[in-house]
Amino acid sequence: MKHIHENIVNNIISHRKRLNLSQEQLAEKAGVKKFTTVSNWERGANLPNTETLFKLCEIFGITMDEMYGVNTPVVTESRAAAENIRKHYGEQAVHLIMMFAAMNDRGQKKVVDYTADLIVNPMYADKEKLAGIERRVQRK
Repeated sequence: MKHIHENIVNNIISHRKRLNLSQEQLAEKAGVKKFTTVSNWERGANLPNTETLFKLCEIFGITMDEMYGVNTPVVTESRAAAENIRKHYGEQAVHLIMMFAAMNDRGQKKVVDYTADLIVNPMYADKEKLAGIERRVQRK
């Protein structure tokens, strides 16, 4: 989520400047009480609520996807990959990958180690699914 936060901050700054608006002017157009609110957004101290984000998109002439920075080829490719995983393994697999991606290297290593311990235990492993995965890995 860190990237989305950064994208919103960067978009507020760049689009405000593109439109030649002061922080005070943007605050007024967005319907917020003080220009310090805009300053806080631009410093990343906090972010606008959803209603205000929609208003900012309207002011800037951009979509919410653009505000969040999710209109990129990398994100499009990630969405396609997530949909493929969802189709084959279910929503829990996508959720697990998202949580895994949010971990630092140490946390990811711990998950991999724990999974390796679980997969060799017949109580947790599905031998047919495991064999299918092994066949797919061997083909690549």
